[in-house]
Amino acid sequence: AAIGYEPCGTATDCISVTFTKAPLVEIGLAEDQICFGADYEFVLTQGSNYSAIQWSTSGEGLFSDPSILNPTYVPDEEDFSLGCVDITVEALPVDPCSTSAMDVMELCFVSFPDIDAGDDDFVCRGESFQLDADAESYGYVLWVTAGDGTFSNPNILNPVYTPGMVDDRKNGVKLTLVVYPETPCTDIAVDNMFLGVYDCHETNIPQGWSGLSSYLEPWNPDVEVMFESVQEELIILQDLYNSWWPAENFNTIGNWARTDGCRIKVTDNVDLTVAGLP
Repeated sequence: AAIGYEPCGTATDCISVTFTKAPLVEIGLAEDQICFGADYEFVLTQGSNYSAIQWSTSGEGLFSDPSILNPTYVPDEEDFSLGCVDITVEALPVDPCSTSAMDVMELCFVSFPDIDAGDDDFVCRGESFQLDADAESYGYVLWVTAGDGTFSNPNILNPVYTPGMVDDRKNGVKLTLVVYPETPCTDIAVDNMFLGVYDCHETNIPQGWSGLSSYLEPWNPDVEVMFESVQEELIILQDLYNSWWPAENFNTIGNWARTDGCRIKVTDNVDLTVAGLP
């Protein structure tokens, strides 16, 4: 107000001042995870006092709409290979404010389980078998038998399996490895192996030349499988007409015939186990 000199009166004027709030935005989480191949919905994001929204990524993925508060992010293959990417949201201010608000979340990608129950193998009757499985990116495991044997611990990757009476009578059993994924993935992975339960013929082969035969029909007659445990010492294996010479990658024997004897030459004393049925 302005007070004038007499006889003048008082003069007044008014101005209206509006205060604009600074923008606010929060994604809702500092970090989160999704499975390979999945999209991510930003359902928890909240914001206020903004003129526009802008989303960005440190990866190569795309947003369903980078200008809305709750978009969906579609990762690119490059994102999966990176393992994690940073997702940023920016809330632009309302005039006359000039400072934006920002929030960042780390989005990581969980791969599905990659498993291998192991190759088909055998165990001699009355003995136990050490499993040799492999798995990556998993939460926990479960071994299941189609027979009546027991695992030392069915919830570890490589337990010891002891065949039961039914396994023995059927000369083998199918073992199944069930692998459950890490959170938040839900798809389980399954792989099988066959464990033969056979009679075993164990023989010592002295250094140099020896004759060799077996009363058993091998569970796998391929000589390269039969003699795998002694291949480093094996020089040559011969029957009446054919030879296997590992160092030269020469093999005309192929499969072992129980009715044919062989002669074998090794560089050192070795123990050979032939597993099969009479």
